[in-house]
Amino acid sequence: MANANLIGSAQACQTLGVDKSTLSRLVKSGDITPKVKLPGRNGAMLFDPRDVNRLCLDRGAARAK
Repeated sequence: MANANLIGSAQACQTLGVDKSTLSRLVKSGDITPKVKLPGRNGAMLFDPRDVNRLCLDRGAARAK
């Protein structure tokens, strides 16, 4: 997948309805994996929108139970 199709953390947060700290926890727990992590301690994370949408659906299903 080309990087042009990836989305940044802000858009991932908006899609998931979470803040950046929650997205960071989701990455740390392995619930979602960025496709690209830019260099540096605070380097931007880029996500495949399909992974974000899948997680969004999974989280919605978990809340419905």
